[in-house]
Amino acid sequence: MQAVFTRTVADPDAGLKLTGKVGASANNAIGVFAARDRLTNPIFPSNQRSDAAFLDRDSWTAVGRFRRDLGAASYLGLLYAGRAGAGYLNQTGGPTSTISSARRPGSGPSIWRRSPSTRTRWPRRTSSHWVDSSVAR
Repeated sequence: MQAVFTRTVADPDAGLKLTGKVGASANNAIGVFAARDRLTNPIFPSNQRSDAAFLDRDSWTAVGRFRRDLGAASYLGLLYAGRAGAGYLNQTGGPTSTISSARRPGSGPSIWRRSPSTRTRWPRRTSSHWVDSSVAR
């Protein structure tokens, strides 16, 4: 499951990306991505395909991730991804984990879990147009 798709930042005029390890043991990793975009392009998902709209409005995007390594191929973490503009809001976040007995990632059986929670608000005019046009297909 891909919770973050940075290609939706279409026309940024400012941005920031920070990654690194924190703490004395270096088992804690963080990542932060933020951008101010001159376009807002919400994605309207459906069970067959997803469509996008392009709104001529500024928006802010932020992604943050914390991961605690538990050996060579296991970790526990938290993920947040959000985007907000005039009348538009999309937020996703929650715990992430992979537990594996392998000595390196991908080399043995593992159990992974992603439990995101999502909240979305679209401008009424945009969502009404999308619903009307998707019914017509």
